[in-house]
Amino acid sequence: LTSFQRTAVAWIVCDRLLSTADVNSATPATAAATTEDSTLRTQRQFFAAQTLHAKCLSDVYQLPPTSLPSLRDSLLNHFLTHATDSVRAHLENRPANRPLVTRLSMAIASLAVQMGWSTCLTDVTNSVLTPHPELGPAVLELFRSIPEEADSNRLVLGSEEDLWAYRDMLRNSSHVVLGLCEHAVQSIGNNSSDVATTEAVLSCLQSWIRIVDMDPQLLERTVLLPWMFDLLTDFNRGGFELAVDVVVEMLRTYPSDRRGVEGLVTAIIPRVMTLGQQLDGNVNTGQLTPFQRSVQEEDEDGMRGYCRIFTEMSESYLSLILSHEEMNQASLVELVLQCAGIPDKEIAGITLHFWYRFVIGLEELEPFEYRQIKIDSFAPQLTRLLAICTHLLKYPVGVEDLSPDRLDDLEGIRLYFADTIEDCCRLLGGEVVLRATGDPLREECNRVASLPPNKQLSDWHGMEAYLYAIQAVSMYVPPDERQVIPFVMGLIPQLPGEVPLLRATACQTVGKYASWLGMQPSHLQPLLPYLAQGLSIPKCASASAVAIREICEKCNSLGDSVLQLYDGIVAARQQHSGGGGFFFDLRNE
Repeated sequence: LTSFQRTAVAWIVCDRLLSTADVNSATPATAAATTEDSTLRTQRQFFAAQTLHAKCLSDVYQLPPTSLPSLRDSLLNHFLTHATDSVRAHLENRPANRPLVTRLSMAIASLAVQMGWSTCLTDVTNSVLTPHPELGPAVLELFRSIPEEADSNRLVLGSEEDLWAYRDMLRNSSHVVLGLCEHAVQSIGNNSSDVATTEAVLSCLQSWIRIVDMDPQLLERTVLLPWMFDLLTDFNRGGFELAVDVVVEMLRTYPSDRRGVEGLVTAIIPRVMTLGQQLDGNVNTGQLTPFQRSVQEEDEDGMRGYCRIFTEMSESYLSLILSHEEMNQASLVELVLQCAGIPDKEIAGITLHFWYRFVIGLEELEPFEYRQIKIDSFAPQLTRLLAICTHLLKYPVGVEDLSPDRLDDLEGIRLYFADTIEDCCRLLGGEVVLRATGDPLREECNRVASLPPNKQLSDWHGMEAYLYAIQAVSMYVPPDERQVIPFVMGLIPQLPGEVPLLRATACQTVGKYASWLGMQPSHLQPLLPYLAQGLSIPKCASASAVAIREICEKCNSLGDSVLQLYDGIVAARQQHSGGGGFFFDLRNE
């Protein structure tokens, strides 16, 4: 079949397979055809459309240029026939062949690029949509495909200049697409059940914003902008996720530092803020914003959608957040901070790239005095971010039962949160961040110590998270620190040794602070036996070995405990001599 698709005769064969005889053949004799026959017919038609799409992308050279208009007309007829049949199928309560209509749309869109069909939008509107208004969603599907096919990396054109000219034509024709989308939205009215048209409008709009780079002034004035944000006020409404995609694409395509987007930015900001921030009149009434409702109801799709919008706007409008002009920028950063505090680590992780760019942006501000003023103004949010990230570092209950792959994924997510904590050190200073994690560690230790003995062993997740955060900021901690690190090093030998994950993090912490221990040898002695014992525990062996290596490299004197360390290494070696040696992770060379 693949070889056949490359041949010139495939043009004619596939055109015949898509003929109307296959669609409207429901005669009394064929009405009783088996489901298998119907399935085979559907597969043949889809194969034909798929083949024509592929050939319109790269094999147009097989046809004489004079035959391209007739090929276009034939494809439009097939599109009209099968799109009409899909509408009829919906009314007759039978399955509609939407994939076939989509593939035909892609074939027409590819051929339009090859032909340089500059009037394709108006021609399709006049020849298909005007006489058949019920085909609105199908025409929108075709219009969505037009820029996507022009951007396809499989497209083979004889001249690169022709492609750029076609793309310029699309940009100049953006108002036609917006007009069609506006007409479709007006036809929907208050009919929220017409999800198909809603999704078709949003998909078409997203494609044109992403690829065509429409004039931002058109988007600023279109009625589609308030319509989309109206969809976003209800996360249970059809089209919500696509509306999120469109708004995110719009924010990404038109950042605040781009020329000519001032009007669009002014139109978007208040609408986005209304989704997450209570208006002055609603603060005392207890009326929740859509974002607050999604958090209260623990709706994952809603929380993820709003989190994407707030985070993308913060990244795209970072120049405004860092601007000299006071525009209540802290309120937007506050929304992203609330998103970071969502218990779902995957959703909270959406915000991490913003915090990375936010830190870099603050670091690059000039002059130094203004930079420090900005850092101080955002210090409360950064301090709360530390607490949130540390909380998100906690292992879930029952982590011991997770599969190795799932545990690796979890460790990867924890690394990202730890990187964010480390980024905060660059702005707030290592000592500030260390105190922000060390003081809660003391409180957590006191809380666990107050529990009944039978519960202390199972409540280790908080202590482990604080230790993980502390080892993540070791690079920024001064070597003469006297408040938090002495407490941590004294705590580690007292931790329960029966919890491998806690012990592994404790060993990592010791290794990260090897330079500090080299200057404080009195704290080193109790730790060496602890590290040596870790070599005998499979899940701790790698962390213990790395920590021992770091100490040997950075500490001038190991004291008398070096003999205990040596004995522990020998014992671990003997213990595992029959099982293939130490349980070292290959990632730790």
